[in-house]
Amino acid sequence: MLSKYVICILLFIQFSNILATSDKIDCSGSEVSFIDQQQTKNITDKSCTHITGDIILKDLENVEFSFSSIRKIQGSIIIENMKNSALFLNDLISIDSGSKPAIIIRNNENFRFEISNKFRKCSSSNLEFVYELTENSPNPIDVKTYTKLYLAATGSITSPVFYIDNSIHSESCNQDFFKMLSTIMGFLGVVLITALFLVHHYGREFSE
Repeated sequence: MLSKYVICILLFIQFSNILATSDKIDCSGSEVSFIDQQQTKNITDKSCTHITGDIILKDLENVEFSFSSIRKIQGSIIIENMKNSALFLNDLISIDSGSKPAIIIRNNENFRFEISNKFRKCSSSNLEFVYELTENSPNPIDVKTYTKLYLAATGSITSPVFYIDNSIHSESCNQDFFKMLSTIMGFLGVVLITALFLVHHYGREFSE
């Protein structure tokens, strides 16, 4: 009787593993790399979920990559000499780049890089830095992306996280609006306190 339960448990575990890996599609980094403008004319969605090897985007212009199925990368992301282009990794969870930097974005013009909110782990044993963003005009990441990258790297890495040579643009709050709002709230507070005082004072007189 016990052996039947054991067999059922083993079958359940095996079935669960099959379900977990049924949507896994392994690809090499070269299958999703583009280093020639001619290649971009035939971009097809390979639905790759796990990448082994570096993803390289280089010497391209006016092209947008949206790798919506990639979840894990065992390698680096290297982006160089791009112009008026973008890369969106909408489902990425983790990067393991070994001894190399995880992401290198270098010498690009009007390039935009965005990463998934699911991005949780970035492992790199490179002693210099985890991410390099240099010689880009303007900076390819915003504050939100910077924060995601930083938090993903700090859990398992002791080396400096960023090597970056220009500032990240952030939108400043509208100070005039908040000054006006605080003035209005202060005025309403004074009116409310005065009204409560008058009600309390004259209420006592009427009651007497």
